[in-house]
Amino acid sequence: MASTIIHMAITGRLLQTTAFRDPDRLMLGSILPDASLAGRNTGHMKIHVGGGDARTLDLDGFRARFGDLMLRDDLYLGYYLHLVEDVLHRRFMYADHGFDPRVPGYVERLHRDYGVTNAHVIEAYGLREDMVKPVDLTGQRILELGGFDIPGLIQTLHGYFRPVPETDALLFTEQMADELICKAVALCETEVAALRRGGIPLSALDWVWGG
Repeated sequence: MASTIIHMAITGRLLQTTAFRDPDRLMLGSILPDASLAGRNTGHMKIHVGGGDARTLDLDGFRARFGDLMLRDDLYLGYYLHLVEDVLHRRFMYADHGFDPRVPGYVERLHRDYGVTNAHVIEAYGLREDMVKPVDLTGQRILELGGFDIPGLIQTLHGYFRPVPETDALLFTEQMADELICKAVALCETEVAALRRGGIPLSALDWVWGG
């Protein structure tokens, strides 16, 4: 999954190129899956397909459940775009750049690299800690996916704005972060346009991995 800071940067760029009803709800929605109290897989709607080990994120299922809300509430649209960005991130890291989580230490190294590249992304994309504002989710249908620890998410987010001792990235560099953000913005722009005009949206089956 992409880092919270990467998701913020993508959303920030989308707000510059595409009109939305409520930028604050879009921004919160775009990182809300990372606050899931039901677990990372549930919050990201990870599913198995084809009866084997093939997996994907349930883009189709999210649209089926919340498609009506996505068109009028940017919290839901932001949540959906987070899933879109994560299936792209999976392909970007594993297929395009050969990341292999089975190599000992690679998962831990990747997460350290996120910390290293955060400083670049924050500066390059003009991110601020106050760009994510809490909202009360009481009674909202997004809770069908489980609870969300928004205060904890914001506290964790603030930590990403603090310097880290390491300066060298190995598996996820600044250049890769810029490339991923550029590709994700373009994909999300296309997806938003398709949703709004009643076009053909992305299919989760086109983003399957494993199996």
